[in-house]
Amino acid sequence: MLRVNLLPQGLRPKMTINLDLIFLVFLCVSAITVTLSFVSVNSKNKKNQTELAVYEAEAAEQRKLIEQLKAKESTRDLSATQALVAKRRKWNSFIKEMTYLMPPDVWILKMNIDGKGEAVTLRFSGLAPSQKSVNRFLSRMERSSSFHSVKLNSSKASPEYTPSLYAFDFSVSDVFSSGRSLASEGK
Repeated sequence: MLRVNLLPQGLRPKMTINLDLIFLVFLCVSAITVTLSFVSVNSKNKKNQTELAVYEAEAAEQRKLIEQLKAKESTRDLSATQALVAKRRKWNSFIKEMTYLMPPDVWILKMNIDGKGEAVTLRFSGLAPSQKSVNRFLSRMERSSSFHSVKLNSSKASPEYTPSLYAFDFSVSDVFSSGRSLASEGK
C-alpha cells in the first residue's frame, strides 16, 4: 500500500533539521575516533619500546661476548701456525716451469700430488693431438732440472673425441730430491 499525503502544502508538517544536533553528533564521533587512534598508537609505541629494550640488552650481551672472544684470540699462540706456514711448500716455480715446458697443443686435465715429506710424486693426465706432442712434452720434462724420474704411464688414442686425441698419463717422482727447497724459491 502506498501512503500519500493529500494535505495541501501549507498544512503538511514541516521537517526541521537541527544542525546543532548533527554537528554535536559529528563532533562526538570524531572525538571518539581520535581518542581510539591515539590509544592504539600509544599502545603500539609502548610495545615497540619494550621490544627495543630487549634487543638493546641482547646486543649489549653480544658485544661483551665479542670483546671476550677478541681478547681470547689476541692471547692465542700463533707460533705453531706460523711455523706450519713457513714449512709449506711453494709450488709456484714448478707450475710456472711446467707451463713453459708444455707445448701449446697439449692440455693438462688433471694433476695429482701424492706423498709426504720429501717423497712427493706428481701425476699428470691430459690430452694431445698426437703422440709426437706427448713425446715432446715428456722429453722437455725429462731435460728440466726441476723434474726428476719422469715416467710415461700410458698414452693411447681416445675414441671419445673427434678429431681423435691421445690421452696420456705420466708421473714425476722425487720432485724435491734435487736439493732445492721450494719454500725458499717461491718468495
